[in-house]
Amino acid sequence: MVKGVGLGGMEQLLVTHARLGDRERFKYHVAYLVDRPHSVLAEFAELGVPTVRLGSGSNRDQRWIAQLRELVRREEIDVVHGHSPAPAALAPSGEPARAATSP
Repeated sequence: MVKGVGLGGMEQLLVTHARLGDRERFKYHVAYLVDRPHSVLAEFAELGVPTVRLGSGSNRDQRWIAQLRELVRREEIDVVHGHSPAPAALAPSGEPARAATSP
């Protein structure tokens, strides 16, 4: 879960993780809130990683929270990693997915 998928360091980290992560044990999805120029969406598509923009494209649109909850339920997602402060703070935690944090 990220705010946007523009071409930046965090986005490259996500692409690298999707490329090198254990695809036998884990199914990766990318959810984001805001469209950015020069996005890495094509790279996720090449890797076969589903992406979805939640809400209306504005980080002020709170409908993304219910949409994330539905995505987690529908795809039977066990862990949601919030990489951006605002989405991570507002994302639903607990049921049905476990929230994971690191120091």
